[in-house]
Amino acid sequence: MLLKSIEVAQWYLAANPGKLAIVVMAEAHTPYVAPLLRDEYSGYRELIRLRKQQRIDPEQFEQRRLDTTFVIQSMLFGDGAVALLVGSEAGKPAFGPISHLTNDHPTDMNLLTMVNNSSHEFLKGRPQYFMQPSVPNRGAHYAVTTVKSVLKHPDSPVSDLTEVDDCLIHTGSKKILDGVCSQLDLEPESAKVHGSYKVLECYGNLSSASTGFMLADKNEWSGPAIVVGFGVGFTASAGIMNFN
Repeated sequence: MLLKSIEVAQWYLAANPGKLAIVVMAEAHTPYVAPLLRDEYSGYRELIRLRKQQRIDPEQFEQRRLDTTFVIQSMLFGDGAVALLVGSEAGKPAFGPISHLTNDHPTDMNLLTMVNNSSHEFLKGRPQYFMQPSVPNRGAHYAVTTVKSVLKHPDSPVSDLTEVDDCLIHTGSKKILDGVCSQLDLEPESAKVHGSYKVLECYGNLSSASTGFMLADKNEWSGPAIVVGFGVGFTASAGIMNFN
């Protein structure tokens, strides 16, 4: 994720005063996404209802649930790359404090997983993502937990989200963005989170590159922003960003 790479860059800059570091994030999801094979697919809730009514057996339920997951991935993920120049010079972005959270619950390690050699006939052995239906709820939990940790940090320049200009939240999905906004008392239509929804709408889920796209879209900067990212692991990070 962007913030973990930023921390590595900060360690380098601390040991090499006056230098600059460039952080590059790149994602290529589409080669790992299975193609759509049918005209119609069932939603998770519909599949649960059909299983409760015993209209499909356990094996059919699991296969159709996987098919639905692949459809969501096909529509959600996008490809992208971003580069960010970091340093102590005036006009360069400065980050901190930063908070991380990984596997808050033991089962969270299975929320997002990847196999190296997919058994799907069309992927021909390429890697493949698997997402659990609980990803939106747990993703929101991770994002909110790390944000609150940053706001409580003794070195944080802000103690409340009313004091930041922007909340740049990783484009996991609209459900995740809505969940994060709800738990942090942010209006989804507000300017503070506009960049997050815009990047999701225009480019899809760009994983580690998503918040970098939001930073690139900012033409003016007057105050601090909070950056939030999360992903496979299951892990999340949040941090304050200012300009030197």
